[in-house]
Amino acid sequence: MIANIAAEKESFIQDYTEMDKLKQKFLRAKQPTETEIISVLRLPNRRFQRVGLAAMSLKPIETDQLTDILFEFLQDQDRDFRLYAVFSLKEFKKFPESRKAVLGKQFLEIIKKGKDAEVLVKGIPLLGKFPSEEAALFLTEQLMKGGKENFAFIDD
Repeated sequence: MIANIAAEKESFIQDYTEMDKLKQKFLRAKQPTETEIISVLRLPNRRFQRVGLAAMSLKPIETDQLTDILFEFLQDQDRDFRLYAVFSLKEFKKFPESRKAVLGKQFLEIIKKGKDAEVLVKGIPLLGKFPSEEAALFLTEQLMKGGKENFAFIDD
């Protein structure tokens, strides 16, 4: 049994090392254009869409059109697609001031409708990019319902 655990740990470390190498290669690669990434995200093939979302979570392209597409993926049936969308949007440095209120309200509604606790927890730092009284009230309610320990592990 101990040998199995050790082998699993070693396998995990090797997998993680390989994944990290791929990530580093990708980060050094040329950034795709907005048109290229949109064409991948709009393909009907879900595997290509997943690759596009993973790429956006590592090297986001901040445009209004991609923001809208990512907000669409926040409502996807697949949890991984929702998480990649959250990870991507969290990497955005600056949302246009003219759209912050609308995006904040839209994101809050998506979070409220969602039943996925992981997406909620990973998305909470994104609420901070769209400050509003409604968001503050929602976060306060969540803390009162679930206790502080539910949010102690938020990574941002």
